[in-house]
Amino acid sequence: MFHRKITLLFFIILSMFALHAVTIAQFSFVQITDLHIADGKYNLYHHDNNGVMFQKVLNAVNGTIPKPAFVVATGDISNIGEGGISTGSEGMYEALTKHLFANRSLYPAPGDLFIDSARHVPIYFTPGNHDYYTRFIPYVTTGTLAYYAKHISPDTDYCVVYKNAVILFVRSGHDAHRSLKEDKDWKKPECSGLSNSQCSWIRNTLKTYSDKRKIIVMHHPAVDVNGIKVDGTVNTIVCDTADGSLCRNRTMFLNICDSNHVDVVLNGHSHQNVVCNRAGKVVDNNWALGTRYVQTAPGFLGCYRIITVDSGFVYVGIPQITSSIDDKNISSPGVLKYDETFANTENFISFGELKIQ
Repeated sequence: MFHRKITLLFFIILSMFALHAVTIAQFSFVQITDLHIADGKYNLYHHDNNGVMFQKVLNAVNGTIPKPAFVVATGDISNIGEGGISTGSEGMYEALTKHLFANRSLYPAPGDLFIDSARHVPIYFTPGNHDYYTRFIPYVTTGTLAYYAKHISPDTDYCVVYKNAVILFVRSGHDAHRSLKEDKDWKKPECSGLSNSQCSWIRNTLKTYSDKRKIIVMHHPAVDVNGIKVDGTVNTIVCDTADGSLCRNRTMFLNICDSNHVDVVLNGHSHQNVVCNRAGKVVDNNWALGTRYVQTAPGFLGCYRIITVDSGFVYVGIPQITSSIDDKNISSPGVLKYDETFANTENFISFGELKIQ
């Protein structure tokens, strides 16, 4: 009887520790993408003038219970990110940052911008092809991100370590084209892709955190397939799995994801919702037989997605749409809020380990 009690007590304690570990490890975050923020001076094509829809998404995310640990914004933050003289503003980014709260108003580091006044929920960025544009008609792009770096985030890759996960933020580059022989639709550009040094950094970072759940966020999809648009219709513009994808080192990136057991790669760009595997087969959101390549529909249409991480798996939520939220409920701070006391590292609420390339 005594031994039975000891054994029972041991299993109770073991169960409590296991439950505690799962509770500590589990968290959620939100992906938004393709915000296409505009400021009224150069409103062409898809855009969100003055960030009205962006604020609706923030209201919805801030009302989520439990609150997400952070938000990731996966590219095309601005509609014309390097516009300057042609748009009359520095990349239109102030039309976005006026809805956020900051520890640093200019040249913010990753984690310096927040979606809530308490500064509990940081928003992390990676750029898209529109963030390199200097103008439309004709499209003109640059290889630098001067205004993006000044107002949003450094022009670099970086990773964030939070609880049992590592999240890599990767720049997939500006507009570029495959050869005419490879590309069935040359009018639709791909992206410049990843340099060899970027691939080395991705590989080394994943190996360093081999014991964690692994998530990569970047704008362009490494695997592109036709998915579902916001209006419920099927997308038909994707010609092949490399369409709109990485011109440089696409295969190398896919191999890195395979060999390092990356859980999910979160993308935007094609303005649709879809989850697929490396071969381009559409799979269930929580397919468990390899890396999932996830596209989320655009934020300028009110879309976002909740990702949940626990000790053993990364769960991809169904797309959420906030377009039904009434404008009268929007509560924008109006200007970028900056407070020196929050910039003091002694008062800053640490988000986690931040590694910049």
